Amino acid sequence: MQVQAMALAAQRHRQAECSRIDAALMRIDSGDYGWCVRCGEEIEAKRLDRAPATTMCLACAKEG
Repeated sequence: MQVQAMALAAQRHRQAECSRIDAALMRIDSGDYGWCVRCGEEIEAKRLDRAPATTMCLACAKEG
């Protein structure tokens, strides 16, 4: 039972990551990639290098 639960959790994690990547690709197509969805400021290049699918700048991400 535990193995099955772990497999389901891993599958949900992969699906969520695929959704984040798809959303990032749509932002690239629309010209919104690299801009914070909360405050509209540019997301730091180092942050995008580490997490290319991120949607918020570090300040907004820290706010919650």
